[in-house]
Amino acid sequence: MNVYQTIANFGTNILESLGLEAALSPTLSNTYIYGIPVLGAIFSGLITKKLTKSTAKSLIVQALFVILGTLAFLVITLASPAKPETGAFNQATLWIAFVVICFIMFFIGANRSIFWSTITELKVNKEIVGLAVGFISIIGFSKDVWLSPLLTGTTNQFIVKNSQGTSFYSQQALVAWAIFALINACLALLVTYMIVRKVKYGKVWVNPKFKKVFALGEQQYGH
Repeated sequence: MNVYQTIANFGTNILESLGLEAALSPTLSNTYIYGIPVLGAIFSGLITKKLTKSTAKSLIVQALFVILGTLAFLVITLASPAKPETGAFNQATLWIAFVVICFIMFFIGANRSIFWSTITELKVNKEIVGLAVGFISIIGFSKDVWLSPLLTGTTNQFIVKNSQGTSFYSQQALVAWAIFALINACLALLVTYMIVRKVKYGKVWVNPKFKKVFALGEQQYGH
C-alpha cells in the first residue's frame, strides 16, 4: 500500500516540517512505523474472528478508516503555518498530525496483517498459490523501487530554509503527500471492494440483482 510507504518514508520529514524537534523524531517514527501497526494487527485478527468472520469484510472496513485518516491528514496540511517565517505549525497542530498518522498506520497494520488470507477466501487453486503470491508480490512491492524517487523528485522543489538556516518542506509538499496518500487509499478501497464481490458472488462485477435469477436458471436447466 502506497499510503504506508508515504508515511514510513516521509513521516519524519512531515513531522519535522510541522515543527517537531529533531531529537524526538527517532522515538516518534519508531512508534508509528513499528509499534502502532502491531496493535492494528492484533485488532484486525480479533474483529475478523469475532465480528466480521471474513478477511475481505475486515479489509474493506479498515480501508474506509484509512481513507478517513488520510482525509484528516489533508485537512491538517491545508492549515496555515502559525509561524510563516519558520515554517512551523503550532504545537497543537503538530501533535494532532502525529495522532492522525498513528491512526492511519494502525489500520494499515491491520490490513497488512491479514490480506494474504484472502487467497483462501478467493479459493485460489492450490496448484497456483505460489505463482499467485509471487505475481502479487511483484506488483505490490514494486512501489518500493519507484515511489521514493517519484515523491522525492516531486516534493524537493518545495524545500525551503527558515531564518535559522534549517531546511524543511513547505506546506505545498505536505499537501502533495496528503493528496497522494488519499488517492492511494481510495484505490486500495476499490481493490478491496472487488475482492469482497469476488468472495461473495464469485465474480467481480456481477450485479447482485441477477444473482437469484442465475441461481434459478441453473436449477431449472441443470447448467
